[in-house]
Amino acid sequence: MTFQTKYSYKFCPSSSNLIFFILLSKRFYRLSRNSSLWTRVDLSSLQIGSTEVKRFLKQNLIGSFTLDLAIRFQDDLQNIQKYLHPLLKICTNLQRLRLFSGHADHFMSLYEILPLTIRHLQLTMVGIRNSDSSKLNKSPAKLVGLEHLSIVRCSWFSDAHLNHLLHSHPCRNLVHLDLGGCYRLFGGAPAYLNLGTRIGLLIRFLDKTCSHLRFLGLRSVFNCLSHVEQSGPVSTVSSMFDSTPLLETIDLSCNSGLSHHICYSDSSASSFLQSLFSPSRLAGRTKSKFTLYLRDWPTACVSRIIRACTETLDERSTLTLVANIYPEPVIPPKSHVILVNQVSERTTGRRATSRTADEPEQKKTKSQEL
Repeated sequence: MTFQTKYSYKFCPSSSNLIFFILLSKRFYRLSRNSSLWTRVDLSSLQIGSTEVKRFLKQNLIGSFTLDLAIRFQDDLQNIQKYLHPLLKICTNLQRLRLFSGHADHFMSLYEILPLTIRHLQLTMVGIRNSDSSKLNKSPAKLVGLEHLSIVRCSWFSDAHLNHLLHSHPCRNLVHLDLGGCYRLFGGAPAYLNLGTRIGLLIRFLDKTCSHLRFLGLRSVFNCLSHVEQSGPVSTVSSMFDSTPLLETIDLSCNSGLSHHICYSDSSASSFLQSLFSPSRLAGRTKSKFTLYLRDWPTACVSRIIRACTETLDERSTLTLVANIYPEPVIPPKSHVILVNQVSERTTGRRATSRTADEPEQKKTKSQEL
């Protein structure tokens, strides 16, 4: 794209060009001074380095009027807290912060610079050079208004970091918690506790801290080989979600250890469904809808859960299963199950489908048959 000013500039979607875009002409510069344009700043599609952060600060474009800030740092950038601190210091009313990539010195160096006004915090693939939990300082609760917490693919994130972030206090405002890829949580690596114990730790955490959740993401959290080596059902599965009556969506994708035990037998699958549709969770509701993500689960496991739905769910309950299985299992009639099958076209040649038991399969066209 070319902009005609006094000179002709070619603008490429890089971070340095984006930051200097306002210097193309006096008119662009004057327009950029409007604070309403900077209430939401999203640089997540770029890779920001230390030089770009310094240049961005010199322009004085963000401040107390900035409510939403998203930054993707360069993957190898160290000490990102040093560049974040001057940015967050002037964003005194920041409500949403999303950070991608880069490395901080330690957890406390990030935690201490977070604004008190944060309601939505997301860390994705953010590394920590020193993850020693013994360096966590005792401090009063800070993020008391947190509503959305997403710590994704941060392999260093442990129970100590989670408890420090939420201060092990009831978070009545927290409705969205995504911990995908944090396999150290709930007695994971390096302790490698058995699955029953780990689920027990999850239950106690939810009961004590996050009883008002509506979304819970546990992708690849219970995915350890030590779980698969065990045999037999796990009794704690039947009470996994008793303490979260408002829960509507849970992501259990890529959990080979958990799928092995939930689908150990039909009774194990039924016990798992009973934890989702227990009488205590249905109390006071005319209808109950639940969405369950089971991507990368074996077809036999998903089929067993579908069969268990026929015996467990009543007319008030509906379960939406999101999976990527092939071949697609047959859904029994009146099972109150909606299957959203997101199969890769490259591997199966079939498009993703969304079909209930009462909807007949569409007839193949001649072009499809050929």
